[in-house]
Amino acid sequence: MSIVHHPDPSNLMCYAAGSLPEPLAAVVACHVSVCPECRRDVAMLEIAGADLVTSLAGVEMLGDASRPVANIGGSADTYAVKQTMAVKKKTGGADVPAPLIRLVGPRLDGITWKYLAPGVRHHPLPLSKGAQGDLRLLKIAAGMQMPEHGHGGAEMTMLLAGAYSDAFGRFTTGDVSDLDTDSEHQPIADPEEGCICLFATLAPSRYKSPLAKLMQRFTGI
Repeated sequence: MSIVHHPDPSNLMCYAAGSLPEPLAAVVACHVSVCPECRRDVAMLEIAGADLVTSLAGVEMLGDASRPVANIGGSADTYAVKQTMAVKKKTGGADVPAPLIRLVGPRLDGITWKYLAPGVRHHPLPLSKGAQGDLRLLKIAAGMQMPEHGHGGAEMTMLLAGAYSDAFGRFTTGDVSDLDTDSEHQPIADPEEGCICLFATLAPSRYKSPLAKLMQRFTGI
């Protein structure tokens, strides 16, 4: 897996601090489970955060207490890899990211899809009571061109299979598109494979097409 696109560093920092909104945190957790680079970054941020809290509290903590993740299995990176490999071994080669397996099972081909729009199927994922935003899996047909849109809030998408392209590049398995309210794009699914992605947003999109605006009443995205 060759990952090119990663979450914005500010969102990795919020994730490590536990302050990233739940839908976005779910996407980052899935990305971190398959991306060694971001696992290392998050581990370092967690260590830095623990050290900062310790210094602010004026309490000297012993090594293992201030670095609980980094000292399991030698490093946070090693621990995360061992967890992921253990899950894959138990499930016979899962292609669903480890954080999602308890919700949808280990295999993408085992997911039950619901009709959302022409060429688009979805599988809504539950959030905690009162959590802001929306989280769901999307399955987009080969060559499908999504409506051009901006964003009413942060939007984060992780590719689980296939690929899509937009103004920001080509996104393949493991890649994350991390967009803010100033970003506009029009994703086009791979003409042969289509794509399956984990999609999180904090507010509905802003569509330009009257038809897309009408469909939004039914899709909620």
